[in-house]
Amino acid sequence: MILKLVIFIIFANLNSSLGQVLSCSYRIDNNGYTCDLTIQNPNGLNNFGSIGGTHLSGRTDNDVRRILNVSGSNTTNIPSILCDKFQSVTGVYLNEIGIQTVDEKAFKNCKKLLYLYLDYNKITKVDEKALNENTEIVFLKFSHNQLTGLPENVFKSQQKLNTLSLGLNKISDLPEKIFSSLKMLSYLDLQHNQIKNLKINWFLQLENLNTLVIGGNQIEELPRNIFMSLKKLEYIHIYSNKFKVIHSGSFRGLSNLKNIILYKNQIQAIDEEFIDTTGVQRIDMSNNFCLNQSIFDNSTTKMPMRLALQTCFKNFDDLIPSRISKLEEDLNNVALDFQNQNQQLTSTINKLQLTVNNLTAENIKIRSEMKNITKVNEAIQSDLENFITLVDTISKDQSSLKNEVKNQTLIITALMDENKNQCSIIRDQGLTIENQGEQITNLQEENQQLRAITKELQESLEEQAKNFEELKHLVYELSSRPCACK
Repeated sequence: MILKLVIFIIFANLNSSLGQVLSCSYRIDNNGYTCDLTIQNPNGLNNFGSIGGTHLSGRTDNDVRRILNVSGSNTTNIPSILCDKFQSVTGVYLNEIGIQTVDEKAFKNCKKLLYLYLDYNKITKVDEKALNENTEIVFLKFSHNQLTGLPENVFKSQQKLNTLSLGLNKISDLPEKIFSSLKMLSYLDLQHNQIKNLKINWFLQLENLNTLVIGGNQIEELPRNIFMSLKKLEYIHIYSNKFKVIHSGSFRGLSNLKNIILYKNQIQAIDEEFIDTTGVQRIDMSNNFCLNQSIFDNSTTKMPMRLALQTCFKNFDDLIPSRISKLEEDLNNVALDFQNQNQQLTSTINKLQLTVNNLTAENIKIRSEMKNITKVNEAIQSDLENFITLVDTISKDQSSLKNEVKNQTLIITALMDENKNQCSIIRDQGLTIENQGEQITNLQEENQQLRAITKELQESLEEQAKNFEELKHLVYELSSRPCACK
C-alpha cells in the first residue's frame, strides 16, 4: 500500500513538472452524474496514471454519464484514461481545447457512448479505428476543425448513427464508400468545405436521410440522378456554390422533398420539368442570376412557383440553341481530334505491325527452343521414371534388409540371453575354482609339512643305515675273530 502511494506521488509530481493536469469536478444535473473536466496537456502525452478530483458521496467512476471540458483547458490529443476510468459514459463534449488528433485508443473503452462532440478544435487526423468500439453512437460532431479528408472505414461501426456533422473543415474529397454503413443517418452536414464534385456513391446507402447540408462549397455542377437514392430526403441546402444550371434529373425521384435552399449560387437557368420530378414546396433562390427571391408554394399545380421561375425556365430554353451550336462546335473539334488521333493510330498500328513481325520471328525461334526444351524435358522425365523405379527397388531391398535386421536382432537377443546364462555358470564355476584354490593352498601347505617330515625320516633312515653299517661291520669283525671259548 505504501509502495502504491509512493508511485502515485511520483507520477503526480512528474505530471505536474511536465505541465500536465487532469482532474474532474463532479456534479449532478438533469443529464446525470457529470465530470467537468480540467485538462492541461499541451504536449499531447498519454501517460496519465489517474484523474484528480473527489466523487460526490456514494458515487464512483461507473456512475459518470457525461464529460464536459472546462473553459481554458488545452490538449492536442484525447488521453485514453478518460474512457478507461469512465466506461459507462454516454456523452463526451470536448470543445475548443486544441485537439489535433483522435487515435485508435481515445474512445476504445467508451462502448456505451451515444453523443460525441469534438467541434471547434484543430483536428487534422482521425484514425481509421478510432470509433471501432463505439457502435451505439447516434450523434457525432466534427465540425469547425481542420480535416482535409477521412479514412474510408472510419464510420463502419456506426450503424445507429442519426446525425453526422463534418461542416466547416477543409475537406476537398472523401472516399466513395465512407457513408455506406450509415443506414440510419437522418442528418448529414458537409457545409463550408472545399468540395468541388459530388459522388453518387456517397448517397447510395443513405436510405433514411432527411436533411442534407452541402452549402458553402465549390460545387460547379449537380449531376443528373445524384440524389436519386435519397427517397426520404425533405430538406437540402446547396447554398453558396458555383453551379449555373439545374437539370430536370438533378432532383429526380425525390417525392418527399419539401425545401431546396439554393441562395447565393450562380444559377442562370432551370429546366421546368425539374418541378414535376419532386414534391418541393419551397425554393430559396435569393442572390442568383435568374431570380432573387424565396418561393413558397404548397399547391398541387405549382403555378405560383412556375410563374416566379419563368425567367429561369426561359433562360434554359434559350440555352438550347446556343448549347446546340456549342455541341456542333464541340463535335467539329471532336472530329478534328478524331482525325488527328486516327493518323496517330495508323502510325502506331504500322509500328505495331513491324513489332508483330519481329515478334513472329522471335516466336519461331522460341518455338524451336521450346521443342528442344521438350526433348530435354522428356529425357528428364525418363530419367525421373528410372530414378523412381530405382527408389522402389531400394525401398523393397530396404524392406528385406529390415526383416533381416529384425531376424538378426532376435538371434542376437537369444545369444545375449545365452551369454547371460553362460556368465552365470562361469560365475558359479569361478566361485568353485576359488574354493578349490583355497583347498590346493591348504594341500600345498600340508605337502610341505609332509616333505619336511619325509626329509626328517630320510635323515633318520640314513642315520640308522649308517648305524646299521657300523653294526654290520662290527658283527663282521666279531665273526672273524677266533673263538676264545676253545
